[in-house]
Amino acid sequence: MAAANQKAPVCILLLLTWSAPICVAAAPATLPGDPVPQALLRFLAALDSADAPVLRQLIYASEKSLAQQAGRDALVELIVAQAHLERATASRFPNQSHFFRRHLDQVCSLPDRSLISSANVAIEESRNAKLVLPNETSPVKLRQSAAGQWQIVLDVIEPELDDAQYRARGQGLTQFRIDRLRAFAAAFEMVAKTVESGGYADAQAAETALMDRVTAARTNFRTKLQDLTNRRRYRSDEGEIPD
Repeated sequence: MAAANQKAPVCILLLLTWSAPICVAAAPATLPGDPVPQALLRFLAALDSADAPVLRQLIYASEKSLAQQAGRDALVELIVAQAHLERATASRFPNQSHFFRRHLDQVCSLPDRSLISSANVAIEESRNAKLVLPNETSPVKLRQSAAGQWQIVLDVIEPELDDAQYRARGQGLTQFRIDRLRAFAAAFEMVAKTVESGGYADAQAAETALMDRVTAARTNFRTKLQDLTNRRRYRSDEGEIPD
């Protein structure tokens, strides 16, 4: 899925975490109160309000993976920071705040959410579930925690974050990905606080500051990734270097 507003490219992160689009046309009926669609609806509501505790509860991270837990927490920080900037600019620059909208309507519009409760749900082995909407080839994936809570599986958390890599003294790809999420979150939060304090003359200045910090975070990630690749090539005769 692509964001409609090209002036806030980091907001695409929220859309890219999905393995499939969420809301389309009506779906076949299932039992009312099914906990799987209810978990998805709660997650969408938590996205709207940027409710960090609920988001941490509803985004899947393996209980055995410190990397996935750290990645989930970093993603939640980003979601909260994006919401902070959205609110700050709506208050400070009401006529230009659309530059900083999170575009959650592209994840799932409010009218479409009424359809989720009637989606087709397939429960699989190992506490996995798939919520399937019509005209879609890829399902929304959920997994049940040890406590019985259905949680949303996001690609940016699983399978991208690997625990073996995370233990490599902060020099592996998994750590770089988590650091990138945190850097994005810090960029949004810094700009939001500066908007609130009156530090920008207009929304354009705030947007420029945000993009400078986002670009720096992306460049830092690419530099670290290239360095990791070069080290692997240089030491290939010694065997694989763990991430």
